[in-house]
Amino acid sequence: MNTLNRSQKPLVSIPTKLNLPKAKVRLLNNQTRIHIFDDGTEEVVRIDFVFGASTWHQSQLLVARSTLRLLREGTQTFDSQSLAEKLDGYGAYISSGNSHHTSTFTLYCLNRYLPELLPVVCEILYQPTFPADELENLKTRWIEEYKTESEKVRILASRALNKAIFGIHHPYGVQICEDDFKHLETRMLKDFHNKWYHPNNLNIYVSGYANEATIAEIEKHFGYQIPSVLPEIKQYTPETATKTRINIEKKGAVQAGIRTGALTISRHHPDFPALSVVNMLLGGYFGSRLMKNIREDKGYTYGISSGIIPYKETGLWTIQTEASADYVENVLEEINKEIVTLCNEPVALSELEAATRYMSGELLRSFDGPFAAAESYRALYEQNLDFAYYDRVLNELQTISPDRIADLATKYLKNAKQITIVAG
Repeated sequence: MNTLNRSQKPLVSIPTKLNLPKAKVRLLNNQTRIHIFDDGTEEVVRIDFVFGASTWHQSQLLVARSTLRLLREGTQTFDSQSLAEKLDGYGAYISSGNSHHTSTFTLYCLNRYLPELLPVVCEILYQPTFPADELENLKTRWIEEYKTESEKVRILASRALNKAIFGIHHPYGVQICEDDFKHLETRMLKDFHNKWYHPNNLNIYVSGYANEATIAEIEKHFGYQIPSVLPEIKQYTPETATKTRINIEKKGAVQAGIRTGALTISRHHPDFPALSVVNMLLGGYFGSRLMKNIREDKGYTYGISSGIIPYKETGLWTIQTEASADYVENVLEEINKEIVTLCNEPVALSELEAATRYMSGELLRSFDGPFAAAESYRALYEQNLDFAYYDRVLNELQTISPDRIADLATKYLKNAKQITIVAG
């Protein structure tokens, strides 16, 4: 029997090639596209029903979110309680969520219960009733949550940054107020549902134990709804503010929420994988420069990070932290110093290697199991990319040099048209 020698550290192995699972893509009878990751060993399946129906498509604020949330609160056959009891009786779990471009309804269950559960899910998605009393209850809860969140300086700063970067008419920058919740009516939800919840506006992602019997059940219940003509999708252009510093007063705040940000490239740009490495070095993980300097060395904050949000249409580079009002200017000064240093001084190979190894591990973790693989695939598919993107990422992690880091930091960070928000 071999014993583990704990006096020796394990070997570090960096992959040179990704052998990623391939999605099987089919069309149902009504041309609904279904993406299949059949790599499960247990008889458990996850099915994501993803409609192109979200904030990008709505004409009234909060309608897309409310429509998705109220789907489960009643259908032509079930009220909310009987729906919950039906799903619980088969050990099923459902969840839902909106992005700016999609609304997703997810079912987790045992395969053997799909014949009983899929008709219920089909009715939830295509025959909801949107009960008025359930909407009123939801509005009351959401208003209280909104008031609570609006007391937090980090939330105020994030909202203000999105508004400043994209403008109030853009779905990424639009601002919600309490009255927007109060103005919601069931007729708005029904109208939105009638416009966008159609089989030709649906992608189905199946992961786990997705055998032929599973696909046949999905075809049976989701392959025969009639497609409909969809409304034209409106296009938006960011309207970035001219101010570079915006202060938001919040009486009684103990700390200040700090956000800086700028528009940047999307995943479609060939520099994006390398720029992700630059961001990782700056503030993308616990060993980053911002953390070591501003948290560990200076003690100005409990945590600070940077990130790139890969929107479908563009990218947003941000830095976020909270600090005492006495240290705000110090924090901003140190952030600028770290950006300048990243541009002017070559990164040590040991520091670069630590960051790229961390990113390699995170990349592999994103394909750990069929559920994770399906999520990673979907993230790219919805931006018109394929798994070859991850090969480009891995290649960049293996080949990026200190000189390239400096060039990209200058091009995309130092020369970015940054906007700084301080709320507190």
